[in-house]
Amino acid sequence: MQKTNSPDPLPTSMQKYWIIAFIVSMPIGIFFSQLFAGLGILVAGIERFKNKLNWAISHPALWLVGAFVLVNVLSALLSENPLHSLKRFTQYYGFPFISLMTAYYLARSEKMIELGLKTILISGAIMSLYAIWQHFTGIDILGHNLTPLDYAAGLTGYKATGLFSLTLTFSGMQMVFFVVVLPWLWKQRGHWQLYGWVANGLIGLSILLTYQRSAWIGVFFGLLLFFATIRGKWATYLKIGFIVLVITAIVAVPSIRGKVMQSFDFQQQNQKERLYLWPAAWEMGKDHFLTGVGPGMFGQYLYDYYPKDMDHRAHAHNEFLQYWATSGLIGTVVVSFLFLAVLWVGWRDLRRYKQQNSYRQIYLGSMITFFAFAVASLFQCYILDAENAIALGMIMGLGFAGRELMMAGK
Repeated sequence: MQKTNSPDPLPTSMQKYWIIAFIVSMPIGIFFSQLFAGLGILVAGIERFKNKLNWAISHPALWLVGAFVLVNVLSALLSENPLHSLKRFTQYYGFPFISLMTAYYLARSEKMIELGLKTILISGAIMSLYAIWQHFTGIDILGHNLTPLDYAAGLTGYKATGLFSLTLTFSGMQMVFFVVVLPWLWKQRGHWQLYGWVANGLIGLSILLTYQRSAWIGVFFGLLLFFATIRGKWATYLKIGFIVLVITAIVAVPSIRGKVMQSFDFQQQNQKERLYLWPAAWEMGKDHFLTGVGPGMFGQYLYDYYPKDMDHRAHAHNEFLQYWATSGLIGTVVVSFLFLAVLWVGWRDLRRYKQQNSYRQIYLGSMITFFAFAVASLFQCYILDAENAIALGMIMGLGFAGRELMMAGK
């Protein structure tokens, strides 16, 4: 058995207030999520000296994180504009890493993990109600008109954005909130079994009403992986119900059917963009083979490979092609190994430790979320969307904290 450092099982009031404020801040906007991520460093520092909080981390894939940072710094330094590229790299990954580490250090107790999951459900459900209202009324909380969906494609309603400016950002946030709580909810009994599923149902509905295919795909594959982990009569009913729900939604709801059909219409604008962006990213990476053009430099090189009569895009709508273009072969290999290593270690750990508690459930939920995020990233660059990257960092921090507690036998 791998040795782990003994986690602190007794959360303080400061830790509890911080995790509630941090999670609630995420759907509000980037300023507040960055603010509370930064405050997490202060809280962790105070707890370190007051309660001898353990700073160590024992995950086997940690060295790949270091390699990822080194490769991207090298790529930035070799780019045409090193200062700009380094600044972009820091913006993309600085706060998500802080989010992961502070959640990991401050959430190593069952009460903190459950508090985090409950806060995710409540915060996500409140934002879902607002998004549903946006979708049907077409106005936001300030009275501004929202963009209608594509009526020509058979879609009705308006683009729900939550408190963000983009539907893409909102759908990505709700996607990770929806998926991470599934294993924990499955094991709940009593009031939270009812309240939790209702709340997560609202989150799922809000994702559906964003009409963002990448988030739909992420949720779909996250649910498939979750279904593979559950057994029994009720699990069978849930799986059958999901299949019936998907088929009914496609057949009976014209807007959903229209969006699904639109996905196979390669003359549609979004589809055409990807048909041009993906080859452009591939050619960009081939021309800058080893270290790419540098983090944050994709947009500056785009029109060397992309039709000039098409709208400019800052990323490739595919996370791995984005790494190929901006970090080259070395960066793509490192980030691919990082994704695979995290998932492989998770699969190995969860097979070894079978006890059913909140520690294992959050760890399993974080692995399912990581997988869903990776699949969705084949069609969108969610990691470059700072709000979503910070949320993913927080979830992975909770998951790794659960891993420490699970392996320590707490």
